[in-house]
Amino acid sequence: MNSSLLKFAVRGTAAVLVVAAAIVPRAHGQTDERPVTNAFAVSGATVQTEPGKVLRNATVVVRDGIITAVGTDVAIPYDARILDGDSLFVYAGFIDGIGHIGIPEPRDEGPSQGGGRNQGRTSDENPADPSNERAGIQPERSASDFLDKDDKSIDAFRKQGIAIAHSVPHGRMLPGQGSVVSLIDDISGGVVAGDATMFMQFQGARGVYPGTPMGIMAKFRNLYRQAELNKKWESNYRDNPNGIRRPPNDAALDAFFPVIAGTQPVVMKADDILTVYRALRLRDDLGFQLVLAGVEQASEMVTDLATSNAAVLLTLKMPEEKDKGAKRGKAATPDSTGEKAAARTPYNPGFRTNSYADVDAEAANLKSRRALALAQYKETAAALEKAGVPFGFSTMDIKASDFRKNLLEMVKVGLSKEAAVAALTTNPARILGIDRAAGTIASGKMGNLVISSGDYFEEKSYVKFMLVDGRLFEYDAPEKKKVASKDSSVTGAAAVAGTWRYLTNVQGEDYVGRIEISVAAGSITGIIEGDRLPETAMISPTFDSGSLSFDFMVPEIGRSHVEADIDGDSGSGTITLPGLGAFSTTFRRTSGPDQDVSTTLE
Repeated sequence: MNSSLLKFAVRGTAAVLVVAAAIVPRAHGQTDERPVTNAFAVSGATVQTEPGKVLRNATVVVRDGIITAVGTDVAIPYDARILDGDSLFVYAGFIDGIGHIGIPEPRDEGPSQGGGRNQGRTSDENPADPSNERAGIQPERSASDFLDKDDKSIDAFRKQGIAIAHSVPHGRMLPGQGSVVSLIDDISGGVVAGDATMFMQFQGARGVYPGTPMGIMAKFRNLYRQAELNKKWESNYRDNPNGIRRPPNDAALDAFFPVIAGTQPVVMKADDILTVYRALRLRDDLGFQLVLAGVEQASEMVTDLATSNAAVLLTLKMPEEKDKGAKRGKAATPDSTGEKAAARTPYNPGFRTNSYADVDAEAANLKSRRALALAQYKETAAALEKAGVPFGFSTMDIKASDFRKNLLEMVKVGLSKEAAVAALTTNPARILGIDRAAGTIASGKMGNLVISSGDYFEEKSYVKFMLVDGRLFEYDAPEKKKVASKDSSVTGAAAVAGTWRYLTNVQGEDYVGRIEISVAAGSITGIIEGDRLPETAMISPTFDSGSLSFDFMVPEIGRSHVEADIDGDSGSGTITLPGLGAFSTTFRRTSGPDQDVSTTLE
């Protein structure tokens, strides 16, 4: 990693070691009973102590949450619980570069989330100068204040091998400080670094300033420069208060002080190329340490990323593979939209539809375009590895069940296992400043181990044990998925009943709303409402093989259409507005017909 990145990569490590050493393990698995022993020994396993370094028939000993010994000639303590490592593979606990693990999504976007157009605004509020809360500018908040031990994502991602997460609050432009946490059951007691990063995203508040990317850039510059002045004012007052007015108390500006001092990086969510360049421009203008998160289009700017001197946390979210031209709700086969299709029918960017006779050819060209985008994305990590760009991975916007599956797809197309392990361990440890406490298997480091039934990067293997801060979690082999009967209620219309929240972006502005769906005797009825959309009835709603479709009337626009692929309690699709086009939309169920299901969402 470049030297300038390392400036913030070792901060606070002494404090981290003290915290790690003070942790006393709880009982086996997930209970509050007194532990029988605080020592564990994984014996006779294949141990990857760090990327590229493997010990065969080795033993790792963990006591009181700390690794005390690792090697091929290690004495096992008399009181240790022994885990027979024959055929097992052991890795340092994986680290999520950034995500929302342990922080449930707010059910409704109120003013503190930069919420709806009329939420939180008083009659005399100036939309050009809203309160920080209304504008989604709350950098003083800490993710540690939002951690919820009952959040289902904790165990779901831990089961994939993640021992430490960099969790950030939900929100808009500046949601708050990111916290580095150990994924123990009582996650609020696993905070390693409470305010490790400042999290920013180019997502403006609805209906008030800053609502556009350029407005967000201007606002960030203004906040940063004002914070610089306040910091200098505060320093002068502290050195000699005589004759100087006491500096004002401003929590939002005070939150910038560690960033200005260079002891805290700014992690910016920047998915597309333009947003990445905007983030780099802000960094170059203001001089703060930058970590780029998401970077979905990294494959198209590898050279620039290699010279940017910015760390990268690459999203594991994959582009949609579904063939929208096939039967609704059914995933397309690789032969129709996968990489094979791209090779068989190369994408033609110059293709034009001249008549109705060209419609089928246009559809085939669009399939090839989607396939090409998917193939390029899968190869992104390998391209970054080849260019020498150090990167970690991000769990933001993915389900836990997709974490390992998508990672293995990247390995299949060229990402080396060594680089994959680095992206899961040593790289994010350096980026988050915990590399002296975590990221490798060595004496004195935190007792975080991924113990896999075989090579983690082989499809048939699974995480059998997790040691997190010396707490042991044991998992059974995954059961094969059962194919539900077509006549079952899971695949029938009842599967879509309940209240849904949708979020769409129309011409650069976000709109949020609610959909209520009722099902009786297989017949669907419902309503939709949202920003600038009064409650209106669904027209001709259908739900077939996982695909929801209906029309609705929009005042002054006309009959509009919703098409959504539903998977459990979430979905994605489009809302088509006549004369405006189709706009990508996400859907999330907030309650079922009989019970609240919001706490079960990943």
